[in-house]
Amino acid sequence: MKKIYPIEWKHSHPKKMATKTDRYYTDIANKVLNILSISKFETILPNADLLRDMALSLTLWFEDICSNLGFWKVATETFQKRYGKPLPFYDTSEYYQGEPNPQDIQLLLWDMLQAWQDDEFINPESSNIILVAKEIYKLFQQEYEYAPETQEMQQYLANPLIGVDYWQTRQVIEWLSTFGYFNMRSQTSRATILAKILEESNESEDDDEEYYQPLIYSVSISHTFNDRHNLLSITTPEWLSAAINRPFTLDTTYLKNKLYSIGKLSDTTLQLQDETNKNIFPIEIDSFTSKWFKEYKNKQGCLISCGIVKFNEKYYQCGMLISDIHSKDNILKDIQEQEYNHQIGITNNELFKRVSNGMPILFMKGVKETMDFYTKKVKFKKTIELEHQVKNLIYNYAENHPIAIMGTKDQGFLTITSNVPAINAPNNPYYNADFAKKHALCFFIDPNVIDYEAACLLSQLGYLSDATISSSKGYEYGRNLLQNNAQFVLDYMFAEHL
Repeated sequence: MKKIYPIEWKHSHPKKMATKTDRYYTDIANKVLNILSISKFETILPNADLLRDMALSLTLWFEDICSNLGFWKVATETFQKRYGKPLPFYDTSEYYQGEPNPQDIQLLLWDMLQAWQDDEFINPESSNIILVAKEIYKLFQQEYEYAPETQEMQQYLANPLIGVDYWQTRQVIEWLSTFGYFNMRSQTSRATILAKILEESNESEDDDEEYYQPLIYSVSISHTFNDRHNLLSITTPEWLSAAINRPFTLDTTYLKNKLYSIGKLSDTTLQLQDETNKNIFPIEIDSFTSKWFKEYKNKQGCLISCGIVKFNEKYYQCGMLISDIHSKDNILKDIQEQEYNHQIGITNNELFKRVSNGMPILFMKGVKETMDFYTKKVKFKKTIELEHQVKNLIYNYAENHPIAIMGTKDQGFLTITSNVPAINAPNNPYYNADFAKKHALCFFIDPNVIDYEAACLLSQLGYLSDATISSSKGYEYGRNLLQNNAQFVLDYMFAEHL
């Protein structure tokens, strides 16, 4: 395995910062890499080079602990507040805050490995994770008393403008999003999304560089600010704010491109008016490129599409910006349709509560019963379109396939077609205990099967009590491990839907 060089360690820090501790921690990273190289982790990773990323991330965590940078402190304190213990999964009866613990390393290894698993859930107590974590812990424990603090990082994070100045705060957020050891799963997610966009652009017959390049930038920015694929299922700005103990707000409600008309210009802001609700946003001038601002600052009424973020009390243009939009009808229609669907979801959730007589979940068989439910009980108008939608839900299944229906705020009527016999609800006539032992885990780990709100409700009601993690210690041990950490698993696996 190719060794890690000081330049790589330096690149994992903000502004490619050179510090007095670079060589020390690079040496530690290579020792960690040697341990990882004799593990069996490469068998579940896309390529063995990712072991180098894991070694760097684990050493960045060690630097955080030794230098008291505060990022892992946020994790353990948040875990304690949410779940009643400093770490999920592991016994923390002997756990020392602010020092390296084998349980910390086990959880970090699990998170890094889970980042590359789309359809499987890795046992956090797998013998390989435990053994490798033990060896890395020995190394860190030997070094802990003598490991130097990285004062340059301490000074960097103590900058009083972080959390106050948008640009300096954004710079730190972008670094953490790209290199933060707690964001390896998020980095994997972004790489996957961007790879798909690049593949689409390469396959496109048109020369659409003017479309794809801004799209890639916009997706990257949105991911940087909004992604929650990490152990706490919070955004990078939220993690930073807690780590520096300096509250700030970064509202990304309007980051998704909407349609605006250019309005009045002042000394520091350019007004943009939302064409859907006529709200006016005073955008800081320095968030536009100088070239764009020079050309458009006086074009009142000109239509543009862009993203906006609110940092503390000020608004900034952010992400993709499309100018000179001449036909707004289609764009407005799409925006209004999204807002309409959101409202329909809320309305139908309330409707479900009424027609279900308080039952959290209903069960039926096949197209006919499902159609009867929607037309006779819910009182939807019976149309060819409705029947087509119902048939599409179960087109891969037999005519008498069991179906479950729930109400959620996000989707309104949520139809569950997969693994319904695994739901241990008292009113489920299709429940099968043996089937549930094998398949109920899907409701904890697969957002394509169920949404977060519904999965949490089923778990809290005990309807997923048969779900287990595959364990060499047997079904019951794996079941207890999952059920005792059910809320963490749901928060973690459904992070992008929170």
